[in-house]
Amino acid sequence: QQPQLNITFLDTASGQCHRLKSGTQPTGERNPAKMTIADFVDGYSDSLLKVLDKMCPALHDPRNQQHKLRLPAMSRTLYQAQADAVMAGLKLLYQNEDFILLGEIGSGKSSTSLATAAALSPRNLKATLGQLDRQPLQPGRSRLKPVRVALIFCPPHLLASWQDQIRLTLPGAKVVVLDSTADVDRLAALRNTAIGLLRRAGAANIAAATRRNLMHPQRALKLIGVQVLRKGPTGGRRPLH
Repeated sequence: QQPQLNITFLDTASGQCHRLKSGTQPTGERNPAKMTIADFVDGYSDSLLKVLDKMCPALHDPRNQQHKLRLPAMSRTLYQAQADAVMAGLKLLYQNEDFILLGEIGSGKSSTSLATAAALSPRNLKATLGQLDRQPLQPGRSRLKPVRVALIFCPPHLLASWQDQIRLTLPGAKVVVLDSTADVDRLAALRNTAIGLLRRAGAANIAAATRRNLMHPQRALKLIGVQVLRKGPTGGRRPLH
């Protein structure tokens, strides 16, 4: 299939309708009977854009400074076009809509995806939501929740590249590679072990207990019987409580 774009417009001066000829390069022709589609767009682009802005307002318009969001700082600074893609994606997610980021190789899809996850991380979610709440958006029925784990599917030959991208963009992020079903089984076993330890410690809410231990790693070490020591005022070591 080869779809074609056909444009017919009314010349108000003569009262005649004209069907534009195909063409991708402007010729400078202004006679409606001889104009191509490229000539039409070239001659009336400003007017067309004004009509589009009025009839189909953009969810995120990079030209409008009021549409901008302040994104969390990362080790790798995004180009402005990449940052605008992140802002648009966050607005769609805020409205409970999914989005697909398409781009050529080397256009920064990995960095843009990581920046989106970083903006929704537990550390940055509150600031991100505060900005989104002030935008002229329709919030979805489900409030955005913090992104604690991001699952990335990629072909084997891009595995090292993704690890490099994460290390350069979000150095503090922990990367777990699931290269086979055995890796998934080991991760599940580790999760079950952690849940068992929390329950043995008397935790009723596993999710809340997990968050507390993430914020205070020394608590997690105590669950497995590891005593954490710290230096005392005289240089000796004493248990960390």
